[in-house]
Amino acid sequence: MILLGGFVLSAHSGWVFPRFATLITAGPFILGGVIGVVALWFRAPRIILACALVVLTQMILTHFTPLPARAENLGAGVIYPALTIIFPAAMIIFSTQARGRIFTVGALWRGALVTGALGVAIGIEIEIGDTAGLPIKNVEALLNAKFLPPFFDAWTVLPQPALVAFALAGAWLCVRAAMNRHVAEAAMGIALIAAVGAFHQVGHPPREDILWSSALAILGIGLIQDSHAMAFIDELTGLAGRRALTMDMNAMGGRYAAAMLDVDHFKKFNDTYGHDTGDQVLKMVASKMAAVGGGGRAYRYGGEEFTVLFPASRAADARRHLEAVRTAIAETPFRIRAQNRPKKKPGATTKQKKKKSADRNVTVSISIGLAHRGGGAQTPQDVLKRADTALYRAKKTGRNRLCV
Repeated sequence: MILLGGFVLSAHSGWVFPRFATLITAGPFILGGVIGVVALWFRAPRIILACALVVLTQMILTHFTPLPARAENLGAGVIYPALTIIFPAAMIIFSTQARGRIFTVGALWRGALVTGALGVAIGIEIEIGDTAGLPIKNVEALLNAKFLPPFFDAWTVLPQPALVAFALAGAWLCVRAAMNRHVAEAAMGIALIAAVGAFHQVGHPPREDILWSSALAILGIGLIQDSHAMAFIDELTGLAGRRALTMDMNAMGGRYAAAMLDVDHFKKFNDTYGHDTGDQVLKMVASKMAAVGGGGRAYRYGGEEFTVLFPASRAADARRHLEAVRTAIAETPFRIRAQNRPKKKPGATTKQKKKKSADRNVTVSISIGLAHRGGGAQTPQDVLKRADTALYRAKKTGRNRLCV
């Protein structure tokens, strides 16, 4: 929505700018400063670096770009085409920075690398203005090279190498966001689209400023959503965490059911096969729980314990849905791979022997305790206590079963 709004406001900047000229011009600096401070508080170095990149890029372009900017003016120099390649490349570099402490060696060298590239681009631009030497002209020609069909860049003033760089950076960030489930990386990818629009409108201050502000706002929303996910989503399983469970239960009124689930013999499983394998078990169980029917929502309570809430339901209503989850988990074979598995594929005969001697399938099961609000259980704590008591009975009477 922010991205769409930015492009709409940019298209109607002739109406917007006279009324909010000062705010639009100062917008990127205000947003960059505010989001940078918030990112510092939440220890999000990727967002800090990305915000600094946006602000620095806008400042450099404002200083070196003639007004109004025309395609022929933008192509007659190094700074514009260089920045259109440095920007997406920097986003790729910044996306690999881990979340945590701000002033780490990794964050500092990433910032220094990009700052150095910007400095080199500025130095070459000044050199062109002074001497217009042949080697530097070759750099200019390289940055503005045309190696793709004309229709590829017919719609924009961005050079073809820049469009390729933005496409690669966008693909990189999309893949990382999908694999790591980090909202911040998805926000960086969406901010790239706003940056393409801003580069396209360089030299037209209202449109350019609005789109740079949109890129920063997208990074800010990504920061908030990423911080929310860290607080309320369990990183290992992807389920909502205990804090989310507490908030949801406190917000419930009237009738609801709650179930406590525990992976049977999990400690023994961890001790036998290792914590990495134990984590895979928890992920498998969580994936089955996430598909629970009846309007239930699954949470990771802690360790090998999980909770499922059923709004506006009684225990009898929720029981069949939980039984379906329990059965699905028990019927899913879990393969334990050999710890001494060879790195290279052995021959067919050796491979079969290895599998027979080391790899094996094991059965994973869960026990469930179920309760609903009513009678002597009125508060969320009372309901969970009843469900936990029922879980204790399920484990004492043989496990892999549900008790109410």
